[in-house]
Formats: sequence, structure tokens, C-alpha cells
Amino acid sequence: MNIIKEVIYSLFLILFVANLSFAQEQTLTKRQMNQDFNQFVKIIEDCNPQLSVRKAVTGYDNLAEIKKLRKNIDTVTTNIGFESIISTALKYIMDQHSTSSYYFYSGYENLDGIDTISLLEKQQKSIDFMNKINESARQRNFIPTEFPVPITYSYRDNLYYLIGDNKYKSKSGKDTLKISLLKVITYNGEDIKEYAEKEKDKSIKSYFDYENKEYSHKNYGFLWLDTVGKLKVENNDSIFEFNIQDYIYNIPGWNQFTNSIKIEGVQKDNNFYGNDLRIFGDSILYVLIRSMVREDTALCNKIKAEAKGKNIKKVVIDVRGNKGGSDYTWHQVLKAIVKDTLPYPVKIAYNDSKMMREKLNSFNDYTKTEKLSWLGNKRFRVIQDTNMKLAPDTNSIKYDGKIYILYDYKTYSAAYDLVNYSEYLDNLVSVGYPTGQILGFSLMPSLFQLKNSKFTFRLATTIDITNCKKPLDVYHDKPEIEVSPKVEEELLYPYSKYDIRSQEYFFKYDSWFKKVIEAE
Repeated sequence: MNIIKEVIYSLFLILFVANLSFAQEQTLTKRQMNQDFNQFVKIIEDCNPQLSVRKAVTGYDNLAEIKKLRKNIDTVTTNIGFESIISTALKYIMDQHSTSSYYFYSGYENLDGIDTISLLEKQQKSIDFMNKINESARQRNFIPTEFPVPITYSYRDNLYYLIGDNKYKSKSGKDTLKISLLKVITYNGEDIKEYAEKEKDKSIKSYFDYENKEYSHKNYGFLWLDTVGKLKVENNDSIFEFNIQDYIYNIPGWNQFTNSIKIEGVQKDNNFYGNDLRIFGDSILYVLIRSMVREDTALCNKIKAEAKGKNIKKVVIDVRGNKGGSDYTWHQVLKAIVKDTLPYPVKIAYNDSKMMREKLNSFNDYTKTEKLSWLGNKRFRVIQDTNMKLAPDTNSIKYDGKIYILYDYKTYSAAYDLVNYSEYLDNLVSVGYPTGQILGFSLMPSLFQLKNSKFTFRLATTIDITNCKKPLDVYHDKPEIEVSPKVEEELLYPYSKYDIRSQEYFFKYDSWFKKVIEAE
């Protein structure tokens, strides 16, 4: 599923979850809301180790900001209103793992105190809801629902685009609006840059700018316009206007790519989007890991088959845009490549609280208590498996040179674990730029549930303290080779139908790959 389509379906789910909340049998009393809010604050205080790190590095007190939200309980009258307060509070954690959820994994996590029956009911309702939407789409080939319009943006460069070779059906049936690459100029008569600034100010700044020592917004992403209004756009020096509400999204077959983003000297329509590899000049092995949902045996076998007998001098593993999944995916890829066993010196810490001792009791055999002198002598429980190593496959390609790990602002979770692993090994080299987030190795976010509302959420409960000597080290956000990509590389080229995984593109346009070529 492509990026924009994922976001659109996420909007469906948001609406669905809202409907679930309205459907609760009894509205929470103010006392119950306050009890749940107290419980939420206690969970964050006892279980989120990032709080003390962020305060030490940035001076920002996340917990104090969360507590300020309590006053909003006085004005809410529905359960969905209360859940909105808690959802906002989660954003102040400033961690992508910390989010509402009604999915759980029996046998893989501690579910004590979690009403899993209610979560299963919500899961089934979600499945039924999405099946109904999909069936409607199949029958009519479009979903006649007004959606916010997704504008791809770069805040830093003040660029805003509608992208994708798509058609919007007019409600009157008289015409069709064709979208390919439209530069947005104004929205309802207001300069789009000014509108974006106002919208940006409504959201929480959660990315730390190390140079200016302040929080900022994510530079790239989607700006969602309302379902009504007038857009003025530019296309090939032609400027025109249209009313958003006059057209309907054509979701099935939605295409985020366009022929209008041309890349000179690069061939078209030979791209690949899943996990795959290419070998350039019989000497550079390029491996793309797009997803990490499982051990990719096919990819590992392909590495061994295609690199066998070749004089591989450099290996590049690309996890740009990878949001994570299972570490075992990249474990297996490395084991298919390397000649020698790799150490695994990872130390993960969590708060030494009663709640966390109970939540992670299955790790007691690998855990000891430590005071971290560089973090105010605070006591933590520290997990380290000193016996863990990554041994190469017997039929690996026996490569013993440098392995370059390419990443960007969209690399996260298990994918960033691979980036972070390069911090500990001489033969792995990270290539990217600081993201402003606390990263590093972690355990799966823990699941918590509030007593009265049954609001269920995941929380990042561990930090990576490997080789850390000061709080800033916990961010693990400094690449060994830093790049400064052009705006086209992140805002436009990913949506081109030209092959941005080709040798021609890498050697001529790709800032990350060109750094690899330059490296000794």
C-alpha cells in the first residue's frame, strides 16, 4: 500500500475509533475521568525513561506539560472528548512508539491488567468496518466521501505540492480533474505558506534541533487541507483555481507516482519497491530493506546467489523510509553477508519502578540494577545478554569490508536499530543526518490500559544506554557520515516513475550513495 493511501485508510480508522467511543454504553463521570488521568500520569512517570533524558538534554519537562491537560476534563462531556485529551497527552511523549492501540500479542508481552476481550471486540469491529469500505469501493470503483486533501510539503523550503497521476471525478459528472504535479500557491485566497505556518503552530514540536537547541517540526510530511475550499495551483507555468468540494477521491487504484517528475539520464519503470538487491559493476552490492515484517529468507538467498564469485568491494544496505518491524530481518541479512561473527554489545535500560519490574519480569535473568552517574544517579534496571552474537551463515558471501547503512528521517524502530548497530562496530558505517529523535535499541513498546475508560495505549519503556557517557548519547542520533540532500531527493524524486534505485540515479543524484563512493 502506498504512502498516501496508507494515510487515507488511517483516517478511516480514526473515524472508526471515534465511533467506537461514542458507542460506549455509559458516559464516564468526571471522577472516573480524573481517576484515569491520574493513572495515566502515574504510568508515564513510572514507566517512561525518556522523561529524564529529554529534560537533561533539552530542558523540556514533558510530564509537566501533560499534567496541564487535566484542566480540559472540566469542559468535556463525552468519552471521545476524554480520550482526545489522553491522545494529546501521548503526543507530548514525543515518541512514535507511544500511541493508542487495541492490538496485542499474546505470548510475546505481559498482558496482566489488560481487558483483551474488549480489545478483540474492537479489532473485529475494525475489520468489519474496513471490509464494508472495501466492498463499497469494489462496487463503485470509488468512495464517494469527502476527505481532507493531502499536500506534500517541505517546511524548510516552503514548497507545497499535490502529487500523483490521479483523476478526481466531479460530483456533477461533467468533468474530471487530472492531478500529476501541482504546486500549491494559495488556499481560500491565503498564501499556502502562511496557512501552513498557522497549522504548524497547532501541533507539538517534537524534533530537537541540536544546533539551535530547541524543538522544531518535522520538515517533510503531509499538510491536510479541509474538504472544502478553493485551491490556486501552478502546473508547467499555467496557474488555475478549483474548488475542492466539487470533486471526489478515487481511492482504489490511487497512484502516488507521476510521470511529471522527470530525472534526466535515468530510465523509467524499472524500479522495485519491496526488499531486493542490485549489484553495480560487479563490485558494489546494494540491498534495499523496505520492510521488516519477517525474516526475509528469499532476500538472503538472493544475496548469496547473486554475489557469489563476484569481487564485492562495498556493501550498501538501504533502510531509508523503513518504519521498522522485526530486528531479525536485518540480522539475517547481515549473517548472509559477513565473514566473521559480529558482537552484540547492546545495553537497554528501564525505570526501576514496581510497575516496570512487573511489566518486564520475563527479562529478570538478563537484568541488573544500576545507578547512572551521568543521569543524576537515577536507578535503572539494565538488560544485557552478553552471550548474544550474530554468527555468519555457513554459506554467507564471506564479505569482510565496510557495510554502509543509508537512512533518513523516515527510518525508525527496528530499521534504526540497524543504523544504531553501526555505532558499535567498525565495519558498519551509518550514512544519513540527525533526525532530532531519541533512537537506539529498545524492546517492543509496552501495552497499558486505563481502568475506567479502557483506553489502551503503547508506551516506549526502554532506552539504549550502550556506550553512553552523557544524556545526549541516549539519542544515538549522530551519523558517521553526514549528508545534506537536496530538497528534490526527499520531496519529489520518491514520487517519480523514474528508477531511483538504478546505477544512473545513485551515481548522479543520490547524496547518500555518492558519499559511499567517496569513502575509502
